[in-house]
Amino acid sequence: MPIIKSKIFTKSKKTSSFFITILFILSFLLVFINKADLYIGSKIKTVSADIASPIVYFLTFPFDKSISAIQNLNSLKNLSIENNKLKEEIKILKQWQSLSLKLINENKAYKELLNVNDDTFETLETARVINKAPNIFANIIQLNIGLNKNIEINSGVLNERGLIGRIINIGNVTSRVLLITDINSSIPVKTLNQDINAIISGQSDSILLKLKFIKENKMPKIGEIIVTSGNADIFPPNIAVGKIYKIEDNIYYVKPFVNFKELEFVNVITNKL
Repeated sequence: MPIIKSKIFTKSKKTSSFFITILFILSFLLVFINKADLYIGSKIKTVSADIASPIVYFLTFPFDKSISAIQNLNSLKNLSIENNKLKEEIKILKQWQSLSLKLINENKAYKELLNVNDDTFETLETARVINKAPNIFANIIQLNIGLNKNIEINSGVLNERGLIGRIINIGNVTSRVLLITDINSSIPVKTLNQDINAIISGQSDSILLKLKFIKENKMPKIGEIIVTSGNADIFPPNIAVGKIYKIEDNIYYVKPFVNFKELEFVNVITNKL
């Protein structure tokens, strides 16, 4: 009986060693196969990438070029928009430059007007406008002074903006003024800068005045200032009248400096001659 047990134990020991050896070999094979799979997979990936790379480049090249062309077109479009904006800004700057030069010239002219002294005329009285004609082209106004203030016929009437008209009728305490906008009003004037003499008169249907030149060898431009010339001894020289507003069919139109709709106080003057 003890002999039989020893044989069985010996056989069992041999079987265990065999299985351990088999398991070791299988484990080694599994590790080797796994490493081999990784190596083979890496090689397959590398080869696939090498093969696919030129194919992908060939296929994507037209798309890349198309995208690049579209981007270039967008850039050109943006450049064109920026260029147009710059041109518009330059145009606006040139307009401002022209306007600036124009305002400088006008400012110079206004300064000359402000430097006009009162050596040529005397202010008789300051009067209030008490009555106006009932339409927008009012040609006559009435003042609250007359003989009681020694007012005379043809005395000039003006305010801080310029010439208004002349006295045509005098009562004891009132007087009537014919405005320079009346069609019957004719005043000797000149251009401030060039001394071009002319006659200015009113119109029946407009607030603008018309210029008629005595000598047409020199002609003024739009924007030039018109002042009294002092000829005919009615108005003193260099009283502001208006500015050349437009030229149509060789007719020069002047816009008065005075706003005839808002007359309230005026000065009555006379020549110091």
